[in-house]
Amino acid sequence: LSRIARGQSIPAASYIAMLQQRAPLLAQFNAAMADVDALLLPTVPATAPAIAPLLADDAAFFAANALMLRNTSVFNFYDLPALSIPAPALAGELPVGLMLVGHRMRDRSLLAVGVAVEQALGQR
Repeated sequence: LSRIARGQSIPAASYIAMLQQRAPLLAQFNAAMADVDALLLPTVPATAPAIAPLLADDAAFFAANALMLRNTSVFNFYDLPALSIPAPALAGELPVGLMLVGHRMRDRSLLAVGVAVEQALGQR
């Protein structure tokens, strides 16, 4: 809620300027992805932290939250579909997710890639 509420203070002119500045970046990203079916990367950059210390310290919570959203938020900026599938965990290790990122407005293609990756990992 606090992240969403911060958006109320952004002037419309600043928001429109950001959209205009983002347009060429979208075109560049589309060009870079032209010959790629999907990107594959970790969903988050670290294993999940213990929740109790984060509940007791707002600064620690926001730092952990920003870290955990680091990999996913860039694709939100580019309006790209993404999904996360569980990766096989090593014995005694916490599970991790694999994020697949596809092309804008091609969600079905991304889902098909996701099914193929699940099958390749023996999860389907």
